[in-house]
Amino acid sequence: MPESVSLLGPSLGLSAILFSLGVAGVILRRNAIILFVCIELMLNAVNLSFIALGRHFGQINGQMYVIFVMAVAAAEVAIMKRKGDSKVKGVEDLSGLSIGGPVPPSGPTSVLTNYNEGQKASSKAADKIVHFQGDPDLFLALANDQIDAAVETTLVIANAMKKQPDTFEVVGTIGKPFYIGWVTRPDDKGLRDALSAEIRKMRDSGELPKLQEKWFGFKMEIPDSGYLPPNSQ
Repeated sequence: MPESVSLLGPSLGLSAILFSLGVAGVILRRNAIILFVCIELMLNAVNLSFIALGRHFGQINGQMYVIFVMAVAAAEVAIMKRKGDSKVKGVEDLSGLSIGGPVPPSGPTSVLTNYNEGQKASSKAADKIVHFQGDPDLFLALANDQIDAAVETTLVIANAMKKQPDTFEVVGTIGKPFYIGWVTRPDDKGLRDALSAEIRKMRDSGELPKLQEKWFGFKMEIPDSGYLPPNSQ
């Protein structure tokens, strides 16, 4: 039996299990961090099935993702500090500060690194960027005064501030926002357009803002254009 055939069944089975766990987490949990983990689990399940089928049929399409549906959420990158800490005055001047962020290639940390490079010309860059394996460690270090500030998306920060309203506060946002959505294979433009049409319908009817409020704790404006990564469709 060819290796691609022998691996196809187990790969699709594992993909189905992972996707089901992700769906269950999205439906049953309201925590923003867990929601993102569940969405990532669902996307990884789809990735696994695409790659397994691509290997089975000898096609590379299953391993390439350049077609994006309309975004369902927008997440800006923000810097957060301990509440009342006068050392951190604003995002315009990070000089002398130690700022923590998720381990690269995390999006928020990449945005901070690029922003910090731009601040060096005016001598207002952070002295040190510290990497953490997860948000719990990052926020604990901030609360314990091990770092001066932390960078994450506004979606994650909103959840942290909801749990500890008297501990943290937002300094400001940096860089461009992230847009969260789904992807399809390059040859599935019909599926992409159908999904985008449904998302747009949910946005215009007011249903999507209600789901954003449930998932993330606040509503976001979703654009019709300008949300795609470079070289995507």
